[in-house]
Amino acid sequence: MESFNLSTLNLYIRRVLALNFQDPVWVSAELLSLKEKNGHVYLELTDKDALHNITAQNTAIIWKNTFSGIKKSTQFDIDHILREGNEVRLLVNVDYNVRYGLKLIVQNLDSEFTYGRIAQSRLKTIEILKKEGIWQKNKTTQFPITITNIAVIGSKDSAGYKDFINHLTENQFKFSFHTSLFNVSVQGANSVKEISNAFAKLQMRKSKYDIIVLIRGGGSKHDLLEFDSLEIAKAISLSEVAVLTGIGHFIDESVADLSAYQALKTPTAVADFIISRNRESELAILDLRDSIYQSTKQFVTDLNYNLSAFLNTIINNVSRQMYQRSKYLTDLNYSINHKVNAQRFAEYKKVTELNFILESNDPDIILQKGYSLTFKDNILLSKCKSITEGDEIKTTFSKGTLTSKINTIWEPKN
Repeated sequence: MESFNLSTLNLYIRRVLALNFQDPVWVSAELLSLKEKNGHVYLELTDKDALHNITAQNTAIIWKNTFSGIKKSTQFDIDHILREGNEVRLLVNVDYNVRYGLKLIVQNLDSEFTYGRIAQSRLKTIEILKKEGIWQKNKTTQFPITITNIAVIGSKDSAGYKDFINHLTENQFKFSFHTSLFNVSVQGANSVKEISNAFAKLQMRKSKYDIIVLIRGGGSKHDLLEFDSLEIAKAISLSEVAVLTGIGHFIDESVADLSAYQALKTPTAVADFIISRNRESELAILDLRDSIYQSTKQFVTDLNYNLSAFLNTIINNVSRQMYQRSKYLTDLNYSINHKVNAQRFAEYKKVTELNFILESNDPDIILQKGYSLTFKDNILLSKCKSITEGDEIKTTFSKGTLTSKINTIWEPKN
């Protein structure tokens, strides 16, 4: 078996690669890491399988002059293309150095390929949220009528945060707000994790806040890439508190914007929205107050009118009842008097007749007519059977009395 020293073997490998890769080739890979040194950019490229296991890995380099030329020739921001985790498509020369090994020397990059992958990733994020049934779920949360307590997710040192606070506190209506800042990085490698963690903390304190505001200062459209992440979009969608975004771009909407209850273009626009919301609520309350006042006033007026009408009805009814009762009493009095008089007349007539009878039966009057009364032992006699022969009787006349002794008694035949 033939034996080679290392230098000879590496020289053969270099010749083989040079013969097979005489021209540059396009290579697509995921950017694992990068660093810049003395203007040169060193890249670590990988391929991964479906389980995200690394199946291939190589080093690539963009020399300083090449990097400067790429920057000038592309319309996109190359700093946002060459970011860890992005898929890139590079035009490379395959170079094998007998001492340093295999290197890919980058000649150019396909920026549209990377942004196409970013767009696909964005669509995939939205598809995942839809499959999980939480896409734009935050839009269904109940938005408060008035806003007082605000949780702010942003960077304390950013101009956007300062603009938001100044605009909020210096409002012309003198509304007062209480803000709590959850300080995070809004761009860079740590931003997605820090923003997601802030939402997790807020979920445990949800009752303390009326709304959550996610804001960021100005920047290029490529600074929005973190806000297309699945983690941030899911955190917003699952938030039980309404989320407003002011990420600071006038053209594009990130997935975070689409997931939020309301997306505004800038932090100051978010502050204007909050102030406007409170102003609308204030005006609604004032309108309600005026409406209640007018309704109450009209109610009192109607009530007074109804009471007056009711009182007049009562007075009329009472007057009518009094008249009817008076008439009834008058008629009753007349009827009673009539009946009493009739009764008195009847009684008078009866008394007169009785008096006449009494007078007719008065013994004195009867005696004056020539009649007499016969007594035996002071008992008035009306029959002969009450006496016997020899009895002594007393006879009374109108004038005078005589005493007799019975000699003979004649009895009537019938």
